This record gives sequence, structure tokens and C-alpha cells, in this order.
Amino acid sequence: MSILRHNGLTMRILLILGIFLMITIAISCASQNTTSSAGKDTQLYFGSGGGFSGISKDFRLSANGTMQQKPSITSAWGDIGKVPQATTDQLFSQVQQLGISELQHDYPSNRYYYIETKGDAPNKVMWGNPDHPPADEIKILHSILMKLTTRKK
Repeated sequence: MSILRHNGLTMRILLILGIFLMITIAISCASQNTTSSAGKDTQLYFGSGGGFSGISKDFRLSANGTMQQKPSITSAWGDIGKVPQATTDQLFSQVQQLGISELQHDYPSNRYYYIETKGDAPNKVMWGNPDHPPADEIKILHSILMKLTTRKK
């Protein structure tokens, strides 16, 4: 039984990595002259928090590719780098395709994760409760966004 459970987990990880690879390839092949479908005031907030320490990791990606982090609840947003415009456009397009601005999903738990749109269509999708997981595509998008915050600049 544990071997079957392990193989199922391995297959899920491979599926997520495969989807991540396809998105990465699509982003890298995207034209550099692509114009953003997001308004210039549109921002994408994402992060995680909770747990024993209660610490949160909060990030903000602007439509112009500026990535910022808010180290603590009392601190100001600070620049942590620039995301290539083609990648930014692809991410905002993905947010639009997934319908995050209309999705009603608010199920945090001790640990929580979120993606929030601000600007033209503000909305927040939050999860963490294992009984109410979001769609896999939402979790993959969140994972991609979090990876962008740790890449070498």
C-alpha cells in the first residue's frame, strides 16, 4: 500500500514538473514585443504564511515586471528585481485565463497560500485547508510565482 501511495505522489510531482516545464518553455518562446493585457495599474499579490511562527511571505508583481517584497507587516514594499516583460505578460494572461479575478475560494488554515489581483478586477484566492484545495493550475501558478522571487537576479 505504501508503494502505491509513493508512486502516486511521484506521478503528481512529475505531472507538476511537466506542466511547469511546458509553461517555462512557452514563456521563453514568447515574443519580447508582446504587450501586456493587464492594465498598467494592475498588480498581482501572492505569498504564504501562518504555521508555528506565523511569519508571512508577501510579494507583489506589477504589470511592468517590477517584483517587490514586504518583509514584515509593518515594513514598506521593497524592490527585489525585475521580471522580463514577456514572462510578466504570460503570468498576467494565465491569471486571466484561470479566472482568478472571479474565483470565489477562501479556505485558509494554519498554513495559507494566496494569489490576489488588484486593479481592474480585485479578488483574493486563499487556500490551505486540505479539505478545500484549489485547482491544481492555481497551485502551479503560485509555485511559479514563488520560484520567481528566489531566482538569481
